[in-house]
Amino acid sequence: MLVQGIVYLVMAVTFYLPVDNFKKIVSTEGKDITELMVGFSDMDKGWLVVNVVTAVLVILAIMQLVLTGKPF
Repeated sequence: MLVQGIVYLVMAVTFYLPVDNFKKIVSTEGKDITELMVGFSDMDKGWLVVNVVTAVLVILAIMQLVLTGKPF
């Protein structure tokens, strides 16, 4: 459960980081496309981290299941 909580926190951070760029689209003028590109770039990096962490957790769960016969 602790590991799942950590994964959910990482996912929440990946949603929160690009929010400031998306807010700037509404509040500023002239840099809308730039802010949108930066926001999506930040989101892309965050989701890469989430995918890697999820893959590692799945591999560890499979290894534990094979070695011990018991899930997490």
